[in-house]
Amino acid sequence: MHIERRILEELDSPYAVGVFNLGGEKRAVVASEEKDLCLAFSKDGKRLETIWENQGGTMNLCQTDEEGNFLAVQEFYKGFRSHTAGIARAWKEDGRWNVKRYIDLPFVHRFCVQKVEDRQFVIACTLSDRKDSPQDWSRPGRVYLGLLPRDLSEPCEIKELIGGITKNHGLFQGRFQGKAVVLVTGQEGVFRIDVPQKVSDEWHWERIIDREVSDVTAVDIDGDGQDELITIEGFHGNTIALNKLVGGEWKIVSRYPVATAHALWSGDVLGKPGVLVGYRGANAGLLLMRYNGEKKLGNLLLETTVLDQYEGPVNLGVIAEPNDFRIFNVSGTNNRFVYYRLTP
Repeated sequence: MHIERRILEELDSPYAVGVFNLGGEKRAVVASEEKDLCLAFSKDGKRLETIWENQGGTMNLCQTDEEGNFLAVQEFYKGFRSHTAGIARAWKEDGRWNVKRYIDLPFVHRFCVQKVEDRQFVIACTLSDRKDSPQDWSRPGRVYLGLLPRDLSEPCEIKELIGGITKNHGLFQGRFQGKAVVLVTGQEGVFRIDVPQKVSDEWHWERIIDREVSDVTAVDIDGDGQDELITIEGFHGNTIALNKLVGGEWKIVSRYPVATAHALWSGDVLGKPGVLVGYRGANAGLLLMRYNGEKKLGNLLLETTVLDQYEGPVNLGVIAEPNDFRIFNVSGTNNRFVYYRLTP
């Protein structure tokens, strides 16, 4: 495997990255958790345009239409300074980007946009209801659900879907066990939200793991036809765990030590299932983990490849193609945006 690496841009406290599709062309959008730039790059790492300046507190970004317009968390600043946080709308009109607060939601940390039939829902998670200090976790956060209007110049009303989730950090959106789901994590565990088939249907959820998990992703890592869960154990924890469904319960079958894990992704990597892990402590590495057929005491073991060090990923954006795999690393260690291209 060949790895190409380039530094794309220096930023003040970069944090969020989103991969968008514009007319079949992929692009990566990066933004800061402080007041700085939001920039768009081509899939080859070429800087395309500036979307905003002197704005931020951005935890994540989600595309809303084929023109590349999107929603973004804003005003969630370092040190949990997020009592004024909310979701902003960014749209391009007459060649100019506009940014406007769309949903007021203090302490909103993660959200996604989920299509159902011909409509879209927003699923948003708050870290807590309120914080008197960075150490205050006495008021758990919630998961909110709202049906986005067809015209986003109109308001969106949200309602509580799940209450009582402390220290939400992770949100996985994708296919799991043959269904479209959203997985949300927190101190209370991993919560599965099943996406309904119709707009008029109710949304259902259940807790599938009851221990503290920071982040989660789902992938059939060993190719046996059954999805596994890869988790970061504990809030910004120091262990990556491989979980398999055994007797109706999710059990950890192998563990891998890291230091302050923060970024997690899974999917096809050059024709084989893989997991990307980014951690901010120790040597601040970016890892690729894949199954090579090895087992110990009957349990799966994952092979680890170090893709980079001392670039402490806070979030990762991925463009996966059959023989071409691109990673956009938001490096919190060095306050920059780093590009990798993996080829066979």
